[in-house]
Amino acid sequence: MVFQGKTLIIFRNSILVLSFFVVGFGLYSHVLRGEFVSDDFITIVHNPAIKDVTAIKDIWCAFNTRFLVGWSFAWNYHFHQLDVWGYHLINVWIHIFNTLLVFVFACWTLGLVKKDRLLPDPLVPSVAYFSALIFLTHPIQTQGVSYITQRAVLLGTFFYLATLVSYICYRRSGNILFMALSFLMMLMGIICKEIVATLPVVILLYEVCFFRKKQDSIKRLIRYLLPYMAGLALLVILFKLDQPGSVLQLNSDVSHKTFSWQYFLTEINVLRTYLRLIVFPAGQNHHHDYPLVMKVFEWRTLFSVLLLGGLVWLAVACFKKHKLVTFCIGWFFITTSVELMTVSFVQRKMMEEHWLYLPMVGVSFLPAYLLARGIKTMRVYRVVMTGAIVILCFLSYQRNYVWQTEIAFWLDVYKKSPRHIASFIGLGQSYQHKDQLRQAEKVYQEALQFHPRSKVILNNLGVVLAKRGKEDHAVKVFHQIIEISPTFMNPYNNIAFIYYNQREYEKAIVYYRQYLNVKDYNPRAYEYYGKSLVAVHAYPDAMRPLKKALKLYERNKDSRKVEEIKKLLSSIPWD
Repeated sequence: MVFQGKTLIIFRNSILVLSFFVVGFGLYSHVLRGEFVSDDFITIVHNPAIKDVTAIKDIWCAFNTRFLVGWSFAWNYHFHQLDVWGYHLINVWIHIFNTLLVFVFACWTLGLVKKDRLLPDPLVPSVAYFSALIFLTHPIQTQGVSYITQRAVLLGTFFYLATLVSYICYRRSGNILFMALSFLMMLMGIICKEIVATLPVVILLYEVCFFRKKQDSIKRLIRYLLPYMAGLALLVILFKLDQPGSVLQLNSDVSHKTFSWQYFLTEINVLRTYLRLIVFPAGQNHHHDYPLVMKVFEWRTLFSVLLLGGLVWLAVACFKKHKLVTFCIGWFFITTSVELMTVSFVQRKMMEEHWLYLPMVGVSFLPAYLLARGIKTMRVYRVVMTGAIVILCFLSYQRNYVWQTEIAFWLDVYKKSPRHIASFIGLGQSYQHKDQLRQAEKVYQEALQFHPRSKVILNNLGVVLAKRGKEDHAVKVFHQIIEISPTFMNPYNNIAFIYYNQREYEKAIVYYRQYLNVKDYNPRAYEYYGKSLVAVHAYPDAMRPLKKALKLYERNKDSRKVEEIKKLLSSIPWD
């Protein structure tokens, strides 16, 4: 009988685990062949650092505090270059494994809650299972999973949860090896995403809610937290080592900005919008056109403060009798705090749906737990929760259609944020990637009605005009950009390339010199600058830019260009 009982438990758990894989791959099946979008081109497609999985130094310089993310992209590239399905496949796998960790985390946490007799014993596995399913199927998670670049939040969450699960193992067993494993998981998380900085606070909250007894001293609690506080020192060091040329560039952005109360108050409103998206996930968008708070006493901001203040009051009020509610509300505020403060300092994009990926771990517990407290009948509870999961699955599956093609992705953004500059730039570039130049020109011309002095839109329009054979018109557009922003160097490079193609090499040389005096890392510019000098028989002067181009192409692992430049260098009559 004992053997049969254990076999039954193992069988049931295996079915539960299998269901996570079936549901997860079912929801994201039509994303696996989706295309690269948005920052994927910077992070992956045009990033030479990921082209050699052994180039640890290059990957480190490019990704820094997200080194493991960059290295995972390098392994993807190693096995199937830019075949996008492999990148999506890894993201979906990580999401499912995160769901498994949420299930384990929920089981153990609810087991501690059960001691207070607040939850019937038979409902504990079901509540944990449905909590994990909410995390797996909620449509707000689609950006974190379907957007390849956001593997950072997936891996960061994986190591975040692994750290907590290992810590709980240590506290339950007293085995120091679990503490060592927990600390190691935190260190791994530190080189994935900065959200790991909140781990000591979450562990402190967990201790206070579920482990700490009245007789436990503050010193003992601090002793538990010390290793994690020491781990944060590594994050600070890595942050300081972040270079301006890295993918993130967070250090350089923060160092050139100061704290903005306007952005901070706007983020208060953003938290309210996050809560709305969790409860009612309608109007999801990659680029939310979120208004900046201009006055302290706007009614939206006051409402947000009252709402969030009410949640804080509820967390405090529930502490004695409903500590899981306290923990879940605390989890939401703690895990969103890093992005809130980053936006307040960096003053860039104010709202991203993938920033809710980690907060959804704690949020997923609440509906499953509260319904179990209210219903208490297993059959009715399972019917209600199954219905809710079916609805979430439908919404997620529908949302994932947006991620199938780059153009569909940006058309969705354009439809929901019709005047946002990112909508025009993204949609226009998606048409450029598909060589649909007429449509791209139309988008940029429309964009100029709302953003007439945007140097990015004007530059993209000039590139499209040049590709369509309207070189003279393109040159005028580029000169217009130079008048607006003389320090923006892309137009100089583009004008030089047009003159090179028109065989006006003397003019090309002038503009290449101006461009390369500022931008000295563009191999293509050095190549055509050198070729222009060769064309006017300035052979000695051509030596330096061609050798510089060769060096940069070698660094970028562009073997075809390396051979081309070597062949050119050997054929020039230097004497």
